[in-house]
Parts: sequence; structure tokens; C-alpha cells
Amino acid sequence: MLRDAAVKIINYRLGNRRMDEVILAEMDFIQRSVLERRAWLPWFLETELASASTQAGERRVALPPDFLMEIEEESLWIETSEGGLVELEKTDYDRAMRTLPGSGQPVAYALASGYFQFFPKPDAAYTLQMRYYAQGESIALTNVEVSWLLHAADLVVAEVGLVIAEKHLQNANLAASFRDSAAQALKTLQDRHVAMQEVNRIRLVGGE
Repeated sequence: MLRDAAVKIINYRLGNRRMDEVILAEMDFIQRSVLERRAWLPWFLETELASASTQAGERRVALPPDFLMEIEEESLWIETSEGGLVELEKTDYDRAMRTLPGSGQPVAYALASGYFQFFPKPDAAYTLQMRYYAQGESIALTNVEVSWLLHAADLVVAEVGLVIAEKHLQNANLAASFRDSAAQALKTLQDRHVAMQEVNRIRLVGGE
């Protein structure tokens, strides 16, 4: 669905109003402050394999500017001097400070203060590799079909309609209708996320 089509539908569902400017402003806010700030995020926000690098004597590596969250059960890997990959353990910052002092090839990391923090402190430039959840393309910016509108247009329409009905129009009945639609759209998206992860996955027999 294109952005302008979503705006038109929201206007219709608000009672055939003409609130394009308000809808676009709230659409941008909802994307960045609601849809992409949930503890659960959908598959289409997952990046491909991304790389970064440590610096000798510097524990920190800044999070990517579009970073939202790590992907559950995905790992952060470090490339060794021999060219192999080693999976790093995620740990607590204070615990790592006590148990992994000094410098060397990192074996663990923590997320703290907007950085990946590595333990022990890197003694050289090491290449890092990982996948993560990243911010989606802006829904409101241009009239194109971005990932949110391709895979979850019903959720976008419902969430934007809800905040306008509730905050701008102060219409409790209309807000309740949008709230129900948002809950159903979120469940549908979550069910599809599970299906995307599980379909064709090989199942081990007998717990092997």
C-alpha cells in the first residue's frame, strides 16, 4: 500500500474527514515511538549481516545509528586473526568488569550507555559481525510502499487512527473501534512472524 492510500483510508475511517497534515505527523510519530519501540519487532526490520570494527585500547563500539534491538537467539561474532569467527557471550557490564579485566581478544560483550562494550578490552582492530533490528524506512516521508505499509498496513492505519480519534477528536467510541483493530492487526502480524520463522524448519525427532 502506498502512503497516500493509507492516509485516504484513515480519513475515511475517521468519518470522511480531511486531516492529511495531522495524519502524516502522527504517522511519523507512531512509527518511531510506538511501532519501533515495542519489545517485540517483526521480521522485516531484521538487517542482513552487518560489520563493524573495534579499536585497540578502546572498549566501546557505537551502536549503528538505525539500531533498535538485538535479534533473539542471534549472535555477535568476532573475526579472529586466523580468519575464523568466534561467538561472543552477552554478559552484564559490572560482572564483566570484575571477571574479564585487562586486554586481549574479546570473549564477551555488554550493551551499555549506547555502546557495545567488549571484554577484555580489545588489543587490536577486530571485525565484528551481527544482524539486528533496524529502523524501517520512513512511512510518512514520501508516497512509496515502505516495509511497514507492505507487510503491516492494517496495523499502521489502526494505530494512527487510534491516536487521532483519542487525542485530536476525543471520540471514545471511534477510539475503541481503532483500538480493537490495532490489537487484531498486531496479533495477525505476530502470527505471520512466527510462521515466517517456523515454516519449513527441520524438526529433530526424539529430542536429538
